[in-house]
Amino acid sequence: MIHRMNEIKVRLNDDELNALNSNVQRTGWSREQYIRKLLKGVQPVSVPPIDYYNMIREIRRVGYNMRQVAQRAYALDMVDAPQYEKNASSVLNLCDELTLICVPKGRAK
Repeated sequence: MIHRMNEIKVRLNDDELNALNSNVQRTGWSREQYIRKLLKGVQPVSVPPIDYYNMIREIRRVGYNMRQVAQRAYALDMVDAPQYEKNASSVLNLCDELTLICVPKGRAK
């Protein structure tokens, strides 16, 4: 655990405080985290809406189910299991790509 012993008092006018609070709210961080990350050179990013996480959960569930069907089909020597597995993998890769686009990590400058 990091012990922070130093305190800084900063005075802001109403507009500056509103701008700070607005920026902090978009990131989902506390004011302290926001300022510390800015000092480290991290570019803050907005948090995606809650619906995004629900959508990704459902898409992943579909991909995992497709993968299970592919394994069963391969065991029973039924449908084109390798192609089905390829499709399931592409669905899961799509989730990863969406996450990289919608939830970029703050980047150091």
